[in-house]
Amino acid sequence: MNVLVEKNNFPLLLKRGIAYAIDLAIFGSSLFIYRLAAGVFYSDPATYSQGHLMGISAVLMIFFLFSYIPVKTQGQTIGKAVVGIKATNVDQSPMGYFKTFVREFGFKVTFIVFFLPFTVVYQLLSIVRTKTFVFQGAHDLLLQTKVEEK
Repeated sequence: MNVLVEKNNFPLLLKRGIAYAIDLAIFGSSLFIYRLAAGVFYSDPATYSQGHLMGISAVLMIFFLFSYIPVKTQGQTIGKAVVGIKATNVDQSPMGYFKTFVREFGFKVTFIVFFLPFTVVYQLLSIVRTKTFVFQGAHDLLLQTKVEEK
C-alpha cells in the first residue's frame, strides 16, 4: 500500500505534540501548586475557607488557560502560541468560549484515556480508505475544528 503524505503534515503534527506537552506541563504544574496550597489550608480547621478559595482559584485558572486565552488569541493556547499554530473551526468562524473549553480542556485531559485510541483507529481507517495521511484528532473531528499554522 503506497500512502501519500500531505505536504508539511508531519511538522504540523510535531508542533501539535509540542504544544500539547507545553499546555499539559503548565496545567499540571499549576494544578500541583493549587493542590499543594489547598492541602496546607485544609490541614488546619481554622483555614478551611482559604482551602476552598484555592479550589475556586484552580477552576478559574483552568477556565483562563483553556478558554479565555485561546478565544482572545484567535485559537492559541500558550503551547500553540509558542510553536506558532492555532485551532479554528473548519468553516473559519471564531470558536466561542464553550467550544474552546470543551476542545482544549475537556477533550485533551481525557485524550490519553479515550481519544488517543479512537484517533489511531480513525487515522488507520482513513489511510486505508483515502490512501493519504492527513492528521485530524478525534476531538477535531467531533467538534469540526482543525489546527493550522498561525
